[in-house]
This record gives sequence, structure tokens and C-alpha cells, in this order.
Amino acid sequence: MRIFNKNKGVNGSAILADRLLRFRYMITEQAQERAKILTFWRKHGTQATEEAFKVKER
Repeated sequence: MRIFNKNKGVNGSAILADRLLRFRYMITEQAQERAKILTFWRKHGTQATEEAFKVKER
């Protein structure tokens, strides 16, 4: 059985794969915490978010 590469001939596929591997682990803990707070804020509102996470609106 022959091995088939579906990315052969696609311009930029190797570059994209390299960049995905490089940037995969660049999301910091602080960024994850901020995303969690923003998701909670969208769902529950400002007052609940300030009480739950001890943050102020800015």
C-alpha cells in the first residue's frame, strides 16, 4: 500500500504546520484566566463577575 500525502502541492502547508507547533503552547496562564473571566461575564453579567473574581470593570 502506498503512503498518500494530502498536503503535497499545497503552498504553505509546511509553514503552517511549523507555526502551529511553535504557537501551540504560547497561551499563558494569565490569558487563560482572562478568557475564563470574560466568558463568565458574558453569561452572568458585571455584578456577578465582580463578586466571583474580585475584579472591577475597566
